[in-house]
Amino acid sequence: MVTVSTQRQLREVRDLDFCHACAKPISSIDATNFDHVPAQACFDVADRNPPLKLRTHFQCNNDHTANDEKLGQLIAAHRHMAIDPEQSRLNVKLLGTSGSGPQFAYFDNLDVVGAVRRWVGGFHAALYREPLPPDSWFQVTTPLPRGTIRDGSVHVEPILPQHLVFVEALKSNRAMGRIDRVVTCAAKMRYECVWVEADGDAGLFCIFGLDIYEWTGLGDGKNFGTRGCTGAYRLNSRSVPPNASIATRFIVPFKNQAPFDPFES
Repeated sequence: MVTVSTQRQLREVRDLDFCHACAKPISSIDATNFDHVPAQACFDVADRNPPLKLRTHFQCNNDHTANDEKLGQLIAAHRHMAIDPEQSRLNVKLLGTSGSGPQFAYFDNLDVVGAVRRWVGGFHAALYREPLPPDSWFQVTTPLPRGTIRDGSVHVEPILPQHLVFVEALKSNRAMGRIDRVVTCAAKMRYECVWVEADGDAGLFCIFGLDIYEWTGLGDGKNFGTRGCTGAYRLNSRSVPPNASIATRFIVPFKNQAPFDPFES
């Protein structure tokens, strides 16, 4: 089991020789800074220590600043923090009228999936001291439902069946102590993962869960269902890091009263 949570462990991964965002090496002449994973904007000032900070190419970090600030404002609103409308960078829109069914509020300028994908690359780098290439196969279900608007109607993507399978795998292997973990920001951020053998010759892939301030209620649970954040990714080499935790083949009892929440308390 690999864990990154203490000040010492977090310092050890600050200066890796590659950029977790682009997976390319960092040379002595590259312009760099430090990327907070997740972004500081996602946390109350009192909860920002200890953070996961990774040395990153300046441009790779700068490209995501605006989206990080928006997601931070959304998480703050979830924590019932007041957001000044004049300071908000989120575009909130309404669809539907009282005469044609319920109204839905949605954001048209927020990339939650992209942010989580980049953070997972940072967690992979911190745990295994190797990059996760941006073109690696990746799939995630976020707490905020996703959808499209067609012909004036909202078409929300359903929660995929594998979400329940991923939650079960995380809980089962947590009960066995076979889980890799990153915990930061006064334990308000928790990331856990385990490597599972795929069917056929697809090799091993990583199942992960991510929680920030118990954000299962980030979206409209009444209309679209409450869910935590789970997903999976696979290295292009179909290999597995040598120090990674491999899923158990045993069936072990575990608490699962909230089958959509990988961090059920």
